Amino acid sequence: MARKTRPTAQVPDLLTDGQMVHAYRVGLRVRAAISQCVLEMRKGLVRFWIGGPGEEVHGTATALAIQQFEVEDGVPEGSWSTAFFPHYRSDALATMLAELRGHPNFTLDYFRQALSRVTDPMSRGRQMVMHVCDVDRGIMPAQSPLGMNLSKAAGYSKGLKVLRKPGVTVAVCGDGSTATSDFHEACSAAGLWKLPMVIIITDNEIAISVTPNEGRPIKDYAAYAKAFNGHYISCDGFDAAETYAKTIEALRHARDNQQFVLLHARVPRLRGHSSSDGAVFRYDLRDPLLEMGESLLAARIIGEKAVFKRKKKVSQKDYFEDHIDGTLMAAARQETREAVEQARAEPAPQPGDEHLWTHPEYPDCDEPTHEGTTGVQINEALNLCLQRMLEEGPTCMWGQDIAGDKGGVFKVTRGLASRYPDKVQNAPINEPLIVGTAIGAAHHPDLRTVPE
Repeated sequence: MARKTRPTAQVPDLLTDGQMVHAYRVGLRVRAAISQCVLEMRKGLVRFWIGGPGEEVHGTATALAIQQFEVEDGVPEGSWSTAFFPHYRSDALATMLAELRGHPNFTLDYFRQALSRVTDPMSRGRQMVMHVCDVDRGIMPAQSPLGMNLSKAAGYSKGLKVLRKPGVTVAVCGDGSTATSDFHEACSAAGLWKLPMVIIITDNEIAISVTPNEGRPIKDYAAYAKAFNGHYISCDGFDAAETYAKTIEALRHARDNQQFVLLHARVPRLRGHSSSDGAVFRYDLRDPLLEMGESLLAARIIGEKAVFKRKKKVSQKDYFEDHIDGTLMAAARQETREAVEQARAEPAPQPGDEHLWTHPEYPDCDEPTHEGTTGVQINEALNLCLQRMLEEGPTCMWGQDIAGDKGGVFKVTRGLASRYPDKVQNAPINEPLIVGTAIGAAHHPDLRTVPE
């Protein structure tokens, strides 16, 4: 029997009991990992912490919605069609999605990165925690600058259309990131190019230390989405059932209408922005994970002994001393301790490792044979080169004034749009949009992109 976590508006898609318990287990493990990472930071073993405590319920339910959407789309088991572009608060969504797509122990890799170990498969110990990357499972690289994932996500979605592949792209940002030009550029590209894309805004009403009144110029996300030819949906990120249903609704809308969706989710921020402001837990805010446990208990999906609870009297000094683990959190903490112990025993990067992968290897290519001499200008030579690229394989171009007879400022692309109208097109006069989306589209291993 399917049940909701707590009373919500009637929704067409409900989580099963098994999915609810799975989400709760993973949410507890993510909370345990975050809390342990903060502890390791205070010991001096982790140099910096950042993450999304408070987003566990929203993140796990979103991942389950993505999985269900792909099942509906007929995606074979072991494959994926929904690329995910995370930000550094996507702990729960990334953990759950990686697990659903076959990752054996994402928590271990989380601590390999946090503790800067060469065994970290995401950055080989060269990045801070929650800069995740698991391209084989459709989890694209996260980065520190706010909003940079958004134009890349739009570009990846554009790549789906160029390659005529099915699928939807999902990107996550905080409400503070909606003030960035990257957000504007992603919505511009998505609206103009009719991209199947969902941008999830996790709204915790704070941007590092800046309040919405100080730093959020967009006062109405629904009106903003409409202005860019997009669609708007809101959901309560405290509620797993509503998050699940609204995310599936957003994914279906993006697929069926080839239109981007702003999915606005209300979530709390329970440990500040990062270790730079102390990472102190906020006991004064609602905790969705505690609420989910109580809801599962009330619905008789789990028993009293399994529930993670807060004690009536708390010191606010030791997070776990202020709570009663329950059997599920006890198991999650044990898994976390084992992951930390294994990661600690693994080697750290050595001097010289910073020079690895500085430059990619140059690709092999066969140049056509030529006899004699010719007199061509550089722009003409580039035009010929681009023609060969467009002829021989999946290459696409977009940029300023490159279509029609203009051919760009220096005529480098002149005539290409008439020969390859599906591969060469104009773009808005917005260089970050052009470059950002080209980088995102190039995340498709079978597509070459050339921004002008």
